[in-house]
Amino acid sequence: MISTSGESVSYTLDNANATVQALNTGQTLNDSFTVTTVDGTTQTIDIAINGSNDNAVINSGTPHDPVMNSNVSVKNFVLLGTSITSINNYNLSIYGAVSGTGTLRGTNASGINFAGTGDQGSLLMDQSADGTTNALKTLTMSGSGAFTLGSKAQVFDALQPNAGTMNLNGVNLVLHSDATNTARIDPVTGTLSGANNVTAERYVSSYGNRAYRLLAPMVTTSTSINANWQEGKINPDSLTNIPADQKGYGTHITGLNGHLNGFDETGSNESSLYAYDPLVQDWTTIDNTNINTLDAMKGYLIYIRGNRDSLNTLTSVDPVLGPSSIATLRATGTVKQGDQAFTGLQGNGSFSLVTNPYPAPLDWSKVYAIPSNTANFEDYLTYVDPNVSLYGGFVTINAAGVIAPAGTNAGMNIQSGLAFFVKAKPGVSSPTLLIQENDKGTINNLDVFKPFRGMTGIEGMQPSTGTSKASALPQMSISMFYQDAHGRRLADGVVGVFHDGYSADVDHDDADEINNWGENMAINRGGHHLSIESRPTITAKDTLPLFINNMGTQDYELDIQGKNLPAGLSAWLVDNYKHTPTALDMG
Repeated sequence: MISTSGESVSYTLDNANATVQALNTGQTLNDSFTVTTVDGTTQTIDIAINGSNDNAVINSGTPHDPVMNSNVSVKNFVLLGTSITSINNYNLSIYGAVSGTGTLRGTNASGINFAGTGDQGSLLMDQSADGTTNALKTLTMSGSGAFTLGSKAQVFDALQPNAGTMNLNGVNLVLHSDATNTARIDPVTGTLSGANNVTAERYVSSYGNRAYRLLAPMVTTSTSINANWQEGKINPDSLTNIPADQKGYGTHITGLNGHLNGFDETGSNESSLYAYDPLVQDWTTIDNTNINTLDAMKGYLIYIRGNRDSLNTLTSVDPVLGPSSIATLRATGTVKQGDQAFTGLQGNGSFSLVTNPYPAPLDWSKVYAIPSNTANFEDYLTYVDPNVSLYGGFVTINAAGVIAPAGTNAGMNIQSGLAFFVKAKPGVSSPTLLIQENDKGTINNLDVFKPFRGMTGIEGMQPSTGTSKASALPQMSISMFYQDAHGRRLADGVVGVFHDGYSADVDHDDADEINNWGENMAINRGGHHLSIESRPTITAKDTLPLFINNMGTQDYELDIQGKNLPAGLSAWLVDNYKHTPTALDMG
């Protein structure tokens, strides 16, 4: 019980719908409190606002600012004047309408669910501390009604337009990303309108080195690359750093003619941002970040040095020893909804760069299961893991869940903010890749954006997320490592998979590799360089012939591991230079 005796307040208590008025500062919804009424009597009132037929009226301004102490359900929520009601790490379900000029104060652990019918009013969040008081873990529309976002909100886990109409009303909604999670928009099974001012963030970690990433903006912007990924800042010369207004945000992007074309100036003005030209199957530089906008359907290769806080991350040219830092990139624009078609892609066995167009993870097994995708494309995708090789390297994941090189951070769940390659089947011309709302997933894998250090072997690396049928297949993985200033680094690797259903010939069950910028390893079979080869069950002698190039003048280590292989197998590593076999421990 919370005593407020001695303070004159007014209240009403209607037994028909449990209307409560004059809650006071610090008092909790779903509690009892004592009031002294205007006629001088003292009474205890059980608020008990916890049902879809209960109404709550919060009086104007302090001291009438209650705090929730449990999950609460309410019908009509009237927030008068400048009152502030704290959700306080709990969930608030509204079955009627929210109204008034008062606000709701959230946290990154609280949730609001509009569960009613008809017009459910306008949601006003407390803006006194941006990213804190206007924060929500989840914002959900589960009823058949409609609500409108009336002020800025930051979502830390999921926006859930499950039913009815969620109208963002052109108001800024931020999908927050940090070291623990990246917020998403779940499949839009209701109506999501006014989603043209959504800020999608992508947290990119670092363990002290720089690397390339294949990124997508998650929204389509009307403003420039500079206004978004560079936070609207430009270093005018190589000795001056202009940081972002918010610490840790944005990155330096360099290119031809430096600050004249929207880039951050360096001594060389070497390009760090590229687009993919499918006609030549190679990269082209972005020529100006002031005039080019970001497109959720277009992927970019970007060399991430770190955030904009310090000039040190820009001036050093050493990718290993040069300083780096965590960077959060963000873009503000319109969210893609519904089915998205990447049309006119390269055919006849060529690669095309596509994106995850949604601010949500994608399950590749679902994407590939769409009949037109199965008919037109090979079953694997390829993207860049910053952990592989000196500048980042390409990893391949097929629909069965086989990943090469083994042990990378990659997985079948394509994270929001990722671009990736798909490969058309031979004989297919100008195919279309279809991606659908229900292909979205929930698995959050921040590790695909950061290097992982301190590996002691393949088993010491971060596991891929999710489960797949590949976990039961007999496999042999061959991975190449070397030492640098940060420890043991994965250079590249391949995987051989064995099953009765596979052919010894190169076919659709095998995956062609994309060459790394650094060390490169492939299985050399039938004129193809493969990152994943699928072969029949081993019943006699078999060979995985390796192709290796782009080696440096240093020591390398091969880590060879078998998984689910039948008992009794013997294997050797044969050195074609020295013509010497080395027996492998199959245990």
